[in-house]
Amino acid sequence: EQEESVDRIFQYSLKQFSQSFPYCKFGLILDGERSEISEYVAFKGITEKDQRLILESKSKLSELPILQINTFKAFVLPMLGKGNKSLGKLIIQGPDLHQNTIELISLFLKQVSTICENKLLTRELDRLANTDSLTGCYNRHYFNSELERMVSNAEKHQSLIFSIIVADINGLKHVNDTFGHDQGDQLIVQASELLKATCRKSDIIARLGGDEFVI
Repeated sequence: EQEESVDRIFQYSLKQFSQSFPYCKFGLILDGERSEISEYVAFKGITEKDQRLILESKSKLSELPILQINTFKAFVLPMLGKGNKSLGKLIIQGPDLHQNTIELISLFLKQVSTICENKLLTRELDRLANTDSLTGCYNRHYFNSELERMVSNAEKHQSLIFSIIVADINGLKHVNDTFGHDQGDQLIVQASELLKATCRKSDIIARLGGDEFVI
């Protein structure tokens, strides 16, 4: 549901941009928690070849306001949230833009940024509501929704790759049978703490159930 709402926001925004400035092509990128990650992307008019260039050279997007990759050239505006926190980027490909045009686009982009920031806050609250009570990791429901979102992104843009690690705890049944389920629970908690200490903040660690975890 969160993914669909972001998709609607981006698609509507790109439609408005392209109708108001038909001589330009646009792209919207919502950043992830790490600089190399894109939470969501959408384009209007930009070729698939140039889309790949943009996504494969995401670090260059910080080179405001002009993005230059080989023969591709575009203007970049930041999506800013409260406290000027960077949320993402608007990419504009087209003829030289006048200052008043940039100001008009920036005003609309500010509204888009506010809506996206609210959606990110809602997603964070959703994360907190979908944690496993024993370990504090995410639960199966949240993992399934995030997996669906990432698969959808990867199907649309092959540069948005991700990896999955599935693991379980060897010998949990022996611990439960020998020392009791309280000690078995402690083993599960210690395993989850090890995963949290090993993984990055932006990684998703979920307990699928029992002694099974997925990253």
